[in-house]
Amino acid sequence: MQAGYYSTLPKGVRAFEFRHIFTSDIGALYNNQGVKEDIYFKENLNAKILETLNEATKVYFNELKALSPEAYNAFSFGEYQAEGNANVDVQVMGGGVGITDRLTAYFGFPIYDAQVNLDIRRTSGNNHAQVANILERDAGESESGRILGQITGQLPDATGELLQGVMVNMYGYKPVGSWQAKGMGDTEVGLMYRIAEWDYAGLLMVGGLNLPTGREDDPDIIQDFGFGDGQTDVFAEFGGGFVIPKLYFGLDAFVRYTYQMPTEKTLRIPDQPGIPIGLSKGSFKEKLGNMFDLNIQGSIFPNDWLTIFGGYIYNHKDQSKYYSDNEYANNALALNTMVETHTFLGGMEFSTVNLFKRGKFFAPVSLSPSVQRIVKGINSPSYTRYNLKFRLFF
Repeated sequence: MQAGYYSTLPKGVRAFEFRHIFTSDIGALYNNQGVKEDIYFKENLNAKILETLNEATKVYFNELKALSPEAYNAFSFGEYQAEGNANVDVQVMGGGVGITDRLTAYFGFPIYDAQVNLDIRRTSGNNHAQVANILERDAGESESGRILGQITGQLPDATGELLQGVMVNMYGYKPVGSWQAKGMGDTEVGLMYRIAEWDYAGLLMVGGLNLPTGREDDPDIIQDFGFGDGQTDVFAEFGGGFVIPKLYFGLDAFVRYTYQMPTEKTLRIPDQPGIPIGLSKGSFKEKLGNMFDLNIQGSIFPNDWLTIFGGYIYNHKDQSKYYSDNEYANNALALNTMVETHTFLGGMEFSTVNLFKRGKFFAPVSLSPSVQRIVKGINSPSYTRYNLKFRLFF
């Protein structure tokens, strides 16, 4: 039989682990109602957005507002939509050592290689002719109204470059488009203690820290994401498993609870709740939601070197909280930060540990390919994840 979830390293034995993880294109997410939708955001280039673009637009829109508030409120250069997709490749390295036969110390850290593509396209045209008609009606015999109406009616049409200019020159974001980065994620360190073991069953406790060694999300880049969350996490895990030798079947399960410590951050304040774009920034005390994980996995053992497994993973993260003098910003940033996912997984493991013990193989190693699919979620991406895990014991 293969080792179960509750197994620890024998005293003095060390292990090296390498994982290669990559995902399918991440082009969709589950919204706050659990409905899958494409990843995108929209922006209507109206007068309020455009008037501070430069001095010329400021003069134009101030005059437009003075002559006809209705024309000012109606003005639009068109609506633009940015759609995105992402590819993420992760390599995880870690190791462990048996301090006693029951106690194992371990560590692990990921190296991310991520690419995000954001495509901007127009979803509705301008209404310059409509605004010119409103202005002509409201301005009456005014010469300045007549001239401004002519200017409005002859304004050139906009392209995606206009939205790019708004995002860079007005909002202060870095250029919108493709983004690629490579770097380290957060590091996990912990202790595993086997609290009980019987002939074909056992219980295990795990405790440790997630240390903020990963790249954080940059508030000035729309299309990026963090490789870490910027604060220390404390976690505790408990689980166990059993094997039925006559059926060549085993079952493992564990739960983990993670407390995320608060930290100070500079963040963008959304102009509209639910839209991750904001003109201004602020300093906040951020308390990310605590996390609960449940993992259930069943395995069959056709022989002493092959394990075939499948399982279910449930993840839940509480809503985050933000503290500052700006109550609107606190609520807007916390919106839709509760995350939930339901994932199925399947795979197999090839292990030479038992063969090595009998002198039939030169090294105790294991190789495990597997696949995971998020089948349901709330405020979470939708993707398939592929894993390849290698272990060497020495």
